[in-house]
Amino acid sequence: MFAVTITQAFELPRFDGSGAVTAQHLPTPAEIGRLLSPRNAPKPPENLVAAAQRLAACEVMEQEAMVKRLAAEWLPAARTLSEEAPKDEIYAASEVVRAAVGAGLLPLGSLEDFLVQHGYAEQASVECDLREGVADEGPCALVLRARGSEDLREIEAGLAALPECEKRLLGPLPRLLAVRHMMALLDEPMGDEISGEALSTADLVLARRDLTSLERAFGHEAMMSAMIDTEPYAAVRHACLALLGAQSFAGLELRTELSVQLLDALTAAEMPDHLDAAITAMRDLADELSGEMRINLCMRLSSACLELGRRGNAVRFLLAAADTARHLPGSDFHRAELHARVQAARLFLDMSLPDRCAATCRTVVRRVEKSLEHAWAGWEYAVESLVMLVICEGAALHDAPRIPSPVDGSGLPSRERLATLVSHTRRTIERAPTAMGERARFWAVYLDDRYATLLAMNGDMRAAQRFARAAIRGWDALGEDGHRHRLSVDYACMLAESGQVEKARELVTHEIGWLARQEADDSHLVSLLASWD
Repeated sequence: MFAVTITQAFELPRFDGSGAVTAQHLPTPAEIGRLLSPRNAPKPPENLVAAAQRLAACEVMEQEAMVKRLAAEWLPAARTLSEEAPKDEIYAASEVVRAAVGAGLLPLGSLEDFLVQHGYAEQASVECDLREGVADEGPCALVLRARGSEDLREIEAGLAALPECEKRLLGPLPRLLAVRHMMALLDEPMGDEISGEALSTADLVLARRDLTSLERAFGHEAMMSAMIDTEPYAAVRHACLALLGAQSFAGLELRTELSVQLLDALTAAEMPDHLDAAITAMRDLADELSGEMRINLCMRLSSACLELGRRGNAVRFLLAAADTARHLPGSDFHRAELHARVQAARLFLDMSLPDRCAATCRTVVRRVEKSLEHAWAGWEYAVESLVMLVICEGAALHDAPRIPSPVDGSGLPSRERLATLVSHTRRTIERAPTAMGERARFWAVYLDDRYATLLAMNGDMRAAQRFARAAIRGWDALGEDGHRHRLSVDYACMLAESGQVEKARELVTHEIGWLARQEADDSHLVSLLASWD
């Protein structure tokens, strides 16, 4: 079909297939950066063969608009192709005609007419039967059905029938079916037997010298997915090879998907220097994107930054995703914006930046309140943001009582302002959508939990203990043993600080028993008991 064309952004270190893939078989961080650079965009197709390959890539990515544009652009060349043209050009032209029919640019039956014109009348008849749903179990029908199938049994039936009819059909069918077989096997549930067969088949297919760049790229992509959990270095290598193979045909969407998969593989392989280089290069890639693709890439880059402990960079990607989603219509993008902003607020809180956390939380609450159409989609994000505002106010009350409140800056933090904010948060929880009743119960208990800690931090032990007891009962009712254990220990410390040491010791001893049943470390609680002696 098509010639293999791979633009070498770097020379991938050789690996002869023996033994395990190690770091020395992989690109350097600098080479990873060059591989992921947006400058590696493909050039427009120069001939029918290249156009058909680009069409195949766009169809895989379900880029209907691009398929229609390419089919329209290359249809004149396909329809005027000489009957004496090489077989690979005739096949490429048939794929352009097939895409044009699918895009509504040509009437049904145009592909069959093209095949008849170029001497493939039998295939034209079978294609017509398949299009009209006519049952046909002849060898030509089995092969042509397998060519477009993802069903393993259909593909294996087509492979079995291929020797009988290959010469009467157009296209590089042995290779096409071999690739289909590889992909179908790799999509099967990965038991040991299937896994071994799939990877052996993939090795054989990827060793072929006649693969197109498209087939080679998707083969390596499938291998990466199959190996990422068990052989992460090999997965990184396959992800790099997929990107190398894609450079001659892949549009922005596919290059982005393959880049994200390389990011996943580098994360799994625990290669921080390579991951850092990938993030830097993909930051430039994100600047070329818009809409949902930009949102998804920014969210993934944020996660990668967290893997490296770079919370500041992670926040910047989250806010970029939120700002992109804010200008797109629909409840899905509304939720995407709120989700990114709430994640950013959490990081600001972890970074001890209460002003930035509070500002982000206020934006979330405003967005939920103003978006009446999608208010149901934002209720929980608003609740979590209000809880974080409670935490910011309580921490400010303890740490810097003379500094204006981070919540709105209109006055000094005070217990009254904190109580008012808690009441507002509680009312918002109570207005939960009907389907969110269980989440409302969780947030009501969590609010009591956090409020108890903040009250204790600010010296109101009596009220703190009251809310702590209520929250402990709530965690018990919800079956949240981890939260109950954590708060029970905090409650014991409140009791000890109030002079009720024996009661505190009894409670901590009970929690040590719970940790023992979980086979968890209890040394910190043993030390706590010793401190009360």
